[in-house]
Amino acid sequence: WNGLMIAALAMGARVLGDESYLQAARRAADFVKENLRRPDGRLLARYREGESEYLAYAADYAYFIWGLIELYEAGFDSHYLALALELSEDLNKYFGDQKEGGFFFYGLDAEQLLARPKEGYDGAMPSYNAVAALNFMRLARLSSDLSWQEKAQQAMDYFAAEVQEYPTAHSFWLLAAIFQIYPGSEVVVAAESENQA
Repeated sequence: WNGLMIAALAMGARVLGDESYLQAARRAADFVKENLRRPDGRLLARYREGESEYLAYAADYAYFIWGLIELYEAGFDSHYLALALELSEDLNKYFGDQKEGGFFFYGLDAEQLLARPKEGYDGAMPSYNAVAALNFMRLARLSSDLSWQEKAQQAMDYFAAEVQEYPTAHSFWLLAAIFQIYPGSEVVVAAESENQA
C-alpha cells in the first residue's frame, strides 16, 4: 500500500507540477527505507508503535519499487533509482521463479507452506507480477541493464496464456505489453553542469 501511495503522489507531482506531492512521496519513501527494512536490507511488512515486523511479500516489493521509479522520474534523485535496483535484486532473489518465470507471493526465507502461490490477475490492486514485470522493463531502460528486460519477459511468458484467456482480469499485464511493444524514445541531455542542462 505504501508503494502505491508513493507512486500516485510522485506521478501527481510530475503531471500536475505540485512540489508538495513530491515532498510527501519522498517522506513516505524515506520512512519505508528507514523503518521497514532489516539491517540486511530485507523489506518488512508492518510498522507499529516503533516496531517493524514480518517479512514483506512480493507485492510489497513490487509496489514500493514502482513508487521509487515514479519518484526518480518526478525528481531525478538518483538514490531512489539505486534503491529500486537494489530492491529489485532482492525481489528476484527471494521471490523469483528461476525455472518458469514470475514471482511467488512468499519469499524463500518465509515460513514454508504447502504451496507457494504465484498470482497474475488484477484484483482491487494491480497484479504484483505485472507490476514487477513493468518495473523491470522500466529499470532496463533507466539503467541500460538488459538483464532486467529478460526477467520481465520470463514473467510475461509465464502468464501469457492466462492473460490471453481473460484480458479484462489482467489489465496491468496489458499495460506492460503496451510498454514493451511501443518502447518510446530516449532523449539524453549531456551538459557540463545541471544549470546548463
